[in-house]
Amino acid sequence: MIRLRILKIGLAVVLSAAVSQGILVSGYAQTVDLACSNRGSSVVDLYVSIDMSARTVAWWFSPTVRENAYMAPATITDDKVIWNKDFAGFFSTISTLDRNIGVLTMEDSNRPTKRQWDCKKASRAF
Repeated sequence: MIRLRILKIGLAVVLSAAVSQGILVSGYAQTVDLACSNRGSSVVDLYVSIDMSARTVAWWFSPTVRENAYMAPATITDDKVIWNKDFAGFFSTISTLDRNIGVLTMEDSNRPTKRQWDCKKASRAF
């Protein structure tokens, strides 16, 4: 009886440690999907998928589908996700997602203004 109780407590400690280290986290938790709308609008026109383990970002504009998304490596911190994309020498884009407030800012090398979207977590259905 005591031995069984000790085994249960030991198992609970090991499982807790594994979860806190991310070992037993579901594969779905590694990807964050966002639906974004231009600031001041409620129409979703940009989708972003962040693969936390691969450290990559895929993004596409409506009505494009996920399979035709742009992709780029990302720098991921507690506060931001940043990625750059060079479009075959025509122009480049620097994108920054503020993880605290959900605002995505894209700055193109050929535009004087920054574009901003409000992003919210979304299901992977899109």
